[in-house]
Amino acid sequence: MELGLPAPEALAQDIFDQTLTLLERLEEILRERGKEPESEALQAALIETELRLLLGIKESLSERVPASVLEEYVNHVFLALGRLTLEELIQQEPSAQEWDYFLTYFRSAFEMLKKDFYGLEPNQAQETPAPPDAEIESVLLEAQKYVESLLRRLFA
Repeated sequence: MELGLPAPEALAQDIFDQTLTLLERLEEILRERGKEPESEALQAALIETELRLLLGIKESLSERVPASVLEEYVNHVFLALGRLTLEELIQQEPSAQEWDYFLTYFRSAFEMLKKDFYGLEPNQAQETPAPPDAEIESVLLEAQKYVESLLRRLFA
């Protein structure tokens, strides 16, 4: 893609793979503590984590890539990421109806995250989160290192 950016599908695959790795690590930690992770919670975490990574990458690229190019690029990454996610969730190629339904949900989740991320709608019910324990903190550090590594590759 122009400006030396990786193909949207490649970036989407990187985001998706890293998100799965982080969730597997989180599942492992929960199981070690005797807690069985709920499928719905893991699906929500999958979607939110990958969308947050995409949003962070978009923000990091915003200073170096023209806005019109960035919006188009992020939209292509978003669609590729959505398709990967849906295929993971249903374990098959989605039908047109499944894709349309999921895309509406996925886009809605992304728009809500963008509003929170850019502070357009402050969440009044926001509480101070409890500090993560050491194991979960290590998962968060892994995520941060991944984003930094990915950004270094993008800007190389």
